[in-house]
Amino acid sequence: MIEKNVEFLAAKKLSPWRKISFGSWRPTGDSSIYTSLHLPVANVKAYLKENNIDMHIFLIKMLAHAIAKNPHINGVIRFGKFYPRKNVDIFYHVVSNMKEAEDLSGLVIRKADKRSWRDVSKEFKTKVIAIKKGTDKSYDQIKKSFALMPGLLARPVLDLCAFLLYNLNLWSPLLGSPKDSFGSVMLTNIGSFGADQAYCPIAPYTRIPMVVSAGKVAKRPFVIDDKVEAVETIYLSFTYDHRIMDGVQYQWLANTIKDIFMAPQILDQEFKETINRETQSETVPVFNTP
Repeated sequence: MIEKNVEFLAAKKLSPWRKISFGSWRPTGDSSIYTSLHLPVANVKAYLKENNIDMHIFLIKMLAHAIAKNPHINGVIRFGKFYPRKNVDIFYHVVSNMKEAEDLSGLVIRKADKRSWRDVSKEFKTKVIAIKKGTDKSYDQIKKSFALMPGLLARPVLDLCAFLLYNLNLWSPLLGSPKDSFGSVMLTNIGSFGADQAYCPIAPYTRIPMVVSAGKVAKRPFVIDDKVEAVETIYLSFTYDHRIMDGVQYQWLANTIKDIFMAPQILDQEFKETINRETQSETVPVFNTP
């Protein structure tokens, strides 16, 4: 009845500065840093059209690849130590009812960096349909519990659950939530309901190091070859935990993302290389790229 909640690797040895960073702020909130990228999407749109891929799926694969290339982001702080995650899992926010916009849910794509476009797309669409139809039961038990609970108890209950799930790394179906509910990072596509840009807070009980929000694609002023032109762009906004990431680590991540937006084909090449490396060391399922 009791299992590990997250697959962690061994705790990473910390630098003196990182230990100071861990001790300087409470978990998320006052440790949050906010920044954004403004990126042209012409190359991405052409690639997606050619391969019949949705923007939702591109954002998931793009972010998963960027985190895999920058694994210092992918982990959890437990008892003053940083434990890297074994896998890259992307949590994607979904509004189950756009008319009322009251019930926010989500889905997790596991090992998103190691799976094909087609495989990720199939799972994503299946899970979104289930959420919108109300047939997804992943969070039913915990929602029913909180519906009956006085609001005053919400915070201590969430804190207790987070302590059990992440500090102690223990999970049981009795907790009423899926194992490792929030994955490596959260991704929210605010552009799907017309928003340009937003900096989303990190909920402390999720124990994630970063939330990324993607705005709508629209024509905006952008400098190309020293000339200001009206081109289609997107804002990616980041809220990240300063205990885990400094400006240098963020810039490494940003550079990876910029490279992908300039040449989305990178994702295909990296996927093939990842599969080749793993098939040499162990037997893994190989997914075909489109």
